[in-house]
Amino acid sequence: MFNLFSSCKSSPSNSILDRNTDKNISSLSKLSTYNWSLFDIPSGAHTTINGSTIQIVLPSPYMGIGVDSMGNYVYSKIGGTVSITCECKSGNGGCSPGQVGGTYACVMKECKNCSKLNSIEDANLNTILKEMIIVDTSEFSFIQSMEELEGKLILPQDFYNLPIVTSKLKELESHLLPSSNITLRKLVPISLLGYIVFIDIPADIDNTSPYLHVFGDSNSNTTCNCDIGTDCPYKSKLVAKWCDATNCKKCTMSGSVYSFDSKVVQSLSIINGRIHLSN
Repeated sequence: MFNLFSSCKSSPSNSILDRNTDKNISSLSKLSTYNWSLFDIPSGAHTTINGSTIQIVLPSPYMGIGVDSMGNYVYSKIGGTVSITCECKSGNGGCSPGQVGGTYACVMKECKNCSKLNSIEDANLNTILKEMIIVDTSEFSFIQSMEELEGKLILPQDFYNLPIVTSKLKELESHLLPSSNITLRKLVPISLLGYIVFIDIPADIDNTSPYLHVFGDSNSNTTCNCDIGTDCPYKSKLVAKWCDATNCKKCTMSGSVYSFDSKVVQSLSIINGRIHLSN
């Protein structure tokens, strides 16, 4: 076996799903509409629900990172506090927070427009944000099996310009091993900050990772499908590629994921930012 990169260090993958304090609300499974949060709850986090607001006090080394409508990033302290507020903008109410699995959502009942407001609370900061993630800033690892992908969140598109993300992508790009045929390519998943990122690499420089065929390849069924809206084409930043949902309210990435030796194939779909595998 040979390595994908010449001199990049990786650390073991850290699960940020709090399975010990996971408190599912059984009635939520009967409801059809959720406004999902794009993060999982770290083990050791302290959560409080007060009316329509969920407050999450993060353990070290986790922090919240948000992006506002202008594309500016806002950071909590390590071990800081973030919150979500659910607000019904149209309808008869019924827009309330609930924990589903390892994450939170604003759950719609009678409400027709259930808004999720993200904020990061610090000593002198309480900013309403377009989107928010919770990250372990030290986490980076290579994905070795398809099983590691199931249920994982992909990095939301608004965060590919984060300095910590672009720095790691530049490092990966500069340390790619030489290829004998750069025109044959594949998408390989890595875990960065606790989120999955798909990177576009020459097909012959890695034989240890699961992979997808790249967008547009003649052998590829990897696609971005817009179910509600205009379109969601694939987009790239350095070696990273993703489906751009700027003009799409419901954008789904799908395709076939192969084991490193191509002997096992499963169908992959990304719905609400989370990876699902099936035979």
